[in-house]
Amino acid sequence: MIVVDDFIKDSWILHAFSDVEMWQTLCDKGFGNYWNGQDILEYEGLKDVILEVYSTYWNKIQYTKFEYWVNITDARRVLEWHVDKDEEIAEKEERLVSPKIGAVWYGCPQRVSGGYLEIANQYENGEYDIERIEPVYNRLVIFDVSKTHRVAPIFEGTRYGLQINLW
Repeated sequence: MIVVDDFIKDSWILHAFSDVEMWQTLCDKGFGNYWNGQDILEYEGLKDVILEVYSTYWNKIQYTKFEYWVNITDARRVLEWHVDKDEEIAEKEERLVSPKIGAVWYGCPQRVSGGYLEIANQYENGEYDIERIEPVYNRLVIFDVSKTHRVAPIFEGTRYGLQINLW
């Protein structure tokens, strides 16, 4: 896992992503938004964030597409334990195919109590531990999304996360 604070340096991108309405619009698009890395995206700032993650950390990985979506969670909207996977293959063929790698970026200024990203690490001996990463503004977390993970309960405030998976 890699955790990077103050990830985006461009003030224009940070300003664009400080708009809660934009986050809601992206969230309303739902899951399964794919981008091939070349076409124009609806929000140019979104392309900039995805390409910054790719060029900084994933540029040696061959890919076919990026998947992206927004989660907005609070005390009422929760995200339980899961692994990121190709939903269509999981349903039709009853097998798991996960992205090569994934990331979450907290690009909206937020005040939240709770809402940690929790990742379960299971070991060959059957034991496991849980890594907990606080949702800090402009923090990027890169991790193996085939590992079981969730958003811990939120006690106060709203958590905004842009998820990016590399396929």
